[in-house]
Amino acid sequence: MEAVRTKNVAVVMMLLLAVVQDVYSAPSLPPSPALSPNSKKFWCKFKCDFKCALKIGDPLGFAQCIAICHDKCKSSPSNAAVYSCTESCARSKITSLKPADSREVKGYVASCYEDCSNKH
Repeated sequence: MEAVRTKNVAVVMMLLLAVVQDVYSAPSLPPSPALSPNSKKFWCKFKCDFKCALKIGDPLGFAQCIAICHDKCKSSPSNAAVYSCTESCARSKITSLKPADSREVKGYVASCYEDCSNKH
């Protein structure tokens, strides 16, 4: 049991490092204030990682949680309709299509987000 808990902590730490690296690995563009650790987007994604860490035992549930939560971070509060649309669309696709891995989940969420952004 202790080995599983240690493994889960290691996975969460790797995911946090991946988010931090993703935030700071801009191509050769000048630094953007939107990518600083003080930005709301950074902290929103950071909170998502901790919130979704509880689902670490369910890889697809974890991927769905991360993808939907990170899309929520992209949306402004005035864009609640886009977030709500994206969430219901993604949950529907994931439930009916039963994705095999996290890349498929992210693809479904991205597709739903694009569709909902165009609608609202």
